[in-house]
Amino acid sequence: MNAENVRFPGFDALSQQRHWDPVTTGVVLERISNLRDFRFFNPDEQAIATVLCDRLLGQGGNGRIPVAAMIDARLAESQTDGWRYADMPRTVRHGATRWPPCGRTGSRPPGRRNRTR
Repeated sequence: MNAENVRFPGFDALSQQRHWDPVTTGVVLERISNLRDFRFFNPDEQAIATVLCDRLLGQGGNGRIPVAAMIDARLAESQTDGWRYADMPRTVRHGATRWPPCGRTGSRPPGRRNRTR
């Protein structure tokens, strides 16, 4: 791993499993090992989400936590935290029409109009 991406050089969190209770051990190991292929994001969205998550969390190189894949799995399974603001739209279902990823020519959030000068 690149030295600039190592927060605690020489420390391996997984080596501390003997100090964790069984529930914590199960949750951590499940999150880092049980990832399926991306099922919700299309390839463009997958690339953007992966880079964005890695950048926001300061991850790079080996040992990355696949946060984008975790988000993808939750969206594909329609898993939510169980609440939302009343004026927010419901969770997008797989296969539903949705706003295209950033970077596509002419893309803009739904409901936004092009500005005229």
